[in-house]
Amino acid sequence: MLPHQEVLDFVQLELCISLYRFNHKSRRGFSSVLQQSDFWNSLLIMLFFQYLTKAFTTWSVGFFPYFEVYTAVATGIALRLDPISSVIWSVFGNFTPIPLFLWGYGYLKKIPQIRAWISKLEKRGGKRVKHAFDRYGVWFLVLMTSIIGSWTIAVVTPLMGVQPKRIMFFSFVGIALYAVATAVAITSGMTWFEQ
Repeated sequence: MLPHQEVLDFVQLELCISLYRFNHKSRRGFSSVLQQSDFWNSLLIMLFFQYLTKAFTTWSVGFFPYFEVYTAVATGIALRLDPISSVIWSVFGNFTPIPLFLWGYGYLKKIPQIRAWISKLEKRGGKRVKHAFDRYGVWFLVLMTSIIGSWTIAVVTPLMGVQPKRIMFFSFVGIALYAVATAVAITSGMTWFEQ
């Protein structure tokens, strides 16, 4: 069955019904043509909102911690988004916390509870991450952003003194690479089982 077979079946059924009505009520003239255009407009609106709902769900799964980009791509494909849309919305959702946290970092450090949490993170995990970053450089961000998590990278790397532009660029590259690899693995696995 094609990925969008249900939508195609629905469109075909509605088209047959509309043509039947048009042929048997042609005495009305132009009003039946208007009814058909209303049908196509409502169909396009329905498909647009259906796509937006799937895209927002994929974005949300990528945005929240612990799910990351792997689950978001799989969610998008399971919701029957095409692989390219799944990758785009997953990357966008998984990358969003990084600029948000970097932008609000100064404001968050003014809150005493969050300042204590950040200093605890710096003492516990910041030194290990800093050592790995000093040893491997930007490749650490590319390879580890999706493994460690974008939220952790957004919290820990500013503590190490890494420039925000470098954090954002190399984290984005890492997230995008993992998303594409996940989508390729899922879609190629799907085609293996269809044969």
